[in-house]
Amino acid sequence: MKYILGVDAGATKTTAQIANEEGKVLATVVGAAANLQTSQKDFKKNIKETVNVAIKESGQEIAQFFAACFGVAGVNTSDDWQEARRLISGAVKVQSPNNLLLYNDTKIVRPACSNNEFGITVIAGTGSNFYGINSAGQETYAGGLDYILSDEASGYWIGLNVLRAAVRSADGRGEKSMLEDLVLEYFKIKGARALADIVYEEGYGKRDIAEISKLADEAYMKDDKVATEILENAANEIAAGINAVAKKLDMEKENFDIVAIGGVFNSPFPFDEKVPKYMTCPNAELIICDKDPVEGAVKLALKLIGQE
Repeated sequence: MKYILGVDAGATKTTAQIANEEGKVLATVVGAAANLQTSQKDFKKNIKETVNVAIKESGQEIAQFFAACFGVAGVNTSDDWQEARRLISGAVKVQSPNNLLLYNDTKIVRPACSNNEFGITVIAGTGSNFYGINSAGQETYAGGLDYILSDEASGYWIGLNVLRAAVRSADGRGEKSMLEDLVLEYFKIKGARALADIVYEEGYGKRDIAEISKLADEAYMKDDKVATEILENAANEIAAGINAVAKKLDMEKENFDIVAIGGVFNSPFPFDEKVPKYMTCPNAELIICDKDPVEGAVKLALKLIGQE
């Protein structure tokens, strides 16, 4: 029996899925985050632990996988790719080096929710990233360079805007917003200026700020103007990423699908309606993917069975 491994390694969690050669899923396990940019030691450790738990859950004796596909957040350069491959090779046994596929995590999303070979992929979770491939096989990215250089419309970006809106509301530098009270309640503090003692504390980072994005959803449901503007701007930024990729690949007038995934799209804000209004590719269809990206990784790895 040939066993297939798919892994989605992200900034929030790592998901491993094992299937047999017929594509039957034997185990799906969620483990700790595997962020190449944060800690190479934890990256390798968390992937190895998650895969080992999946092997145990599968009930199979798996000494090595016939094929494996990894989608890894933060793999944006050739150096990133080489380092990630080195670490993964030390954590997981695959029958042949050629049967170990490694991609930026945007590339495993499309096969999870679309059978089309070309189109655009959007990830808006803790971070954000945009990837596209056209009918000629040309590829390009937009964003995806982490929170200092990009990450617009991500959970982190929304959470950061919530914090700033709360401080501006408290200072009187911005419009009064219920985000101020929601933030004070969230942190159990009496005044917005006390936030400095929390957010600048060592260890308080991107994932913590991304968690705050849910306050924008809460305020939006209560018709808060500032929260609505933050989410509207997020929709605009998602469209900007899509537009940039479509323009680079000369796809603006073509028919294609846009597969979008990530926690941001779980918001009650109608991103599925708002994003297309800002898009410059009128013939494209936005699909909010409701499947796990790891399913796409398994599909890509399964293709190697037919190439023996």
